[in-house]
Amino acid sequence: MKENIEEKNINFLIYDGKKLPFENSTFDIVFSSNVLEHLPNLDEIQKEFSRVLNNNGICIHILPSSSWRFWTIITSIIKYWYFDPRPHGKITNNCFMELIYFSKNFWKKSFKKNNFEIIKIFSNRLFYTGNNLFGLKIKLESRILLSKIFGSSCNVFVIKKIISKNHKNV
Repeated sequence: MKENIEEKNINFLIYDGKKLPFENSTFDIVFSSNVLEHLPNLDEIQKEFSRVLNNNGICIHILPSSSWRFWTIITSIIKYWYFDPRPHGKITNNCFMELIYFSKNFWKKSFKKNNFEIIKIFSNRLFYTGNNLFGLKIKLESRILLSKIFGSSCNVFVIKKIISKNHKNV
């Protein structure tokens, strides 16, 4: 039976993909999980994160790693006997460039360019690919071990906006 979403008492905000529908300095935390790599307007959205984040707030972004991209390419060939050069996200036009764009260095430069300070970077310590090759047959403990061998599938970035001296008293 199909449920009507209007009956679920869920509030949706209309978002144009450019300006977040919130006032300045609204949030203590901005969180995203596997989202930023899909956005063609990285600089603009980071400016919006900075705008809605209060001065002491942090951003936490979980992003796919170069390891995830590499093993997703390999498992595509194994699973489908087909090589698909299409990218996963929107920041480049092919999967090989994503090996660079999904690197820690790319994201560190992007965050710094947009006036964020890197507080901490760590991996999710899990191995998986975009192809669900073995599904639930690989237990969590095994995925942790595999991440030590093949690399973690995501990196977690904890960042804080850099407050200029001119804006500290605002």
